Amino acid sequence: MTTLDNFQLQPQNLITPGLYGLYGPPGSTKSSIACTFPKPLVFYDFDRGLHRARGVKLTVTDNGSQPSTVASYFGVSGLVIPKYPDSPVRSMTTRFAKLDGWTKAWSNFVKSFVDDCENSDIKTIVWDTATVEWKLCTDGFLEELQQKGERKQLLQIEYGEPNSRQNTMLQAAAIYRKNLVLVHHETDEYAPITMGGRAVTDAEGNPKSAPTGRKLPDGFRYTTGKCDWIIHTVIKQQEGLAVPVSTIEKSALGLDILGTEFNWLTYGSLEQALKLMERV
Repeated sequence: MTTLDNFQLQPQNLITPGLYGLYGPPGSTKSSIACTFPKPLVFYDFDRGLHRARGVKLTVTDNGSQPSTVASYFGVSGLVIPKYPDSPVRSMTTRFAKLDGWTKAWSNFVKSFVDDCENSDIKTIVWDTATVEWKLCTDGFLEELQQKGERKQLLQIEYGEPNSRQNTMLQAAAIYRKNLVLVHHETDEYAPITMGGRAVTDAEGNPKSAPTGRKLPDGFRYTTGKCDWIIHTVIKQQEGLAVPVSTIEKSALGLDILGTEFNWLTYGSLEQALKLMERV
């Protein structure tokens, strides 16, 4: 079997449903990997990039009132169900313009997500990206605060409510035993700059920080802690070819799996590897 054939491996549902965090640079097959999870699969396309996933073909039909999008996955319809959450746009000219529509968009997304959780037919739910989803969560709350008075941005102490809302969403997926795949952009990890064991501060007394060289999922800061699996994707050159390489950074089935690398990872190939290791 070639590595590209991995994308057509049929999931055997051997792994206990859980939370998966996928993150990496653009074009490193994150969306494609997400689409290989057990079906039927609901795909929340926050980034409008589902059409680039391997095996997916989108067809837009006009039913006379509102266009609808249907996805086929390797020629079969109904396996991947695309959903496009409302995406309000921030002002491109005013940094702290008053928000409008974010609270409603968040509420609509939550309702749709809960419906999917309660649907016993659905096996997997994907947020692509959870980076954008988290921004919807925080901006929805900021709009609520703006309606009560003049506000520009959330204070650090005010993230408790968005954190609670996000945690509730993740818990719902666990309660209903869904695979929830959180696709993230990546961001740099920062650490305080120290000198002689003391933190270096700027002119205003704030601690200075610098990139550590390590990458992290961009978005909800507790993603890594909440997920059962964390997978980092990159593109590497192998024998003159660009190959997507995925590294297991957090595992629900043993610490010795950490650091394991897969070329052209899919849910099916992960199942096969875990079966050979007698973990499932």
